Amino acid sequence: MKLKWIVVMLLLLISTACTPQPSSIYDNDTPYYVAEMDIVPDNMILVESYSDEMDQGKHHYSSKEWGTFIVDPKDRKFARGDVVYIRTPEYESKVNPNLDLPEYKILRIVGLPGEKLKINKGKIYINNRLLDTFYGSVRKSGLNWEEYQKVVEERNLNPSLSKDSFEIDFPETKISNHSYFLKGDNWWRSVDSIQFGEVSEDNIIGKIIGYKKDELNRNP
Repeated sequence: MKLKWIVVMLLLLISTACTPQPSSIYDNDTPYYVAEMDIVPDNMILVESYSDEMDQGKHHYSSKEWGTFIVDPKDRKFARGDVVYIRTPEYESKVNPNLDLPEYKILRIVGLPGEKLKINKGKIYINNRLLDTFYGSVRKSGLNWEEYQKVVEERNLNPSLSKDSFEIDFPETKISNHSYFLKGDNWWRSVDSIQFGEVSEDNIIGKIIGYKKDELNRNP
């Protein structure tokens, strides 16, 4: 009888070990950056941004380096990975009461309506599935912890961030219908859905589809 129970327990352990775990969510299609456009389509919005919230190491989405950004307000079919131009939600920082956020922001969509999103040790999970893509985990100017540490050592720099900064947690939250969870690619410099919560589709002005050099700012 005892042997029988041992066999049963072994079978249960084997069965549990063989149970497939939720597969990761991959995004190999989203480009690291938008392309330059010589001709601006009709009815686009031209904007400037000087934030480093989306910087991946080459001052991405900064008008100082790249010029004017082109926003398409007509395409309302938003997908994960899209970079969007939004009206910044109201937010009062308890850590920095004097924080003055800009009226508009450029951020990336990482969570979609109806999904459950959490961050565990600096990695984004969607419905308990790892978001395995370049924007799915903590980065400092495009570098993960190992890459950042290597640069600090090679250049003999004083590190501005600790390993804990790359292993942040965020409790699971369910995203409401017609709302999105947005992140800046340069996590440590970004004020986004981690701070002010999900963003309603009504506050998304449009997608960033490209950039153009030397255009005048025409913010809405």
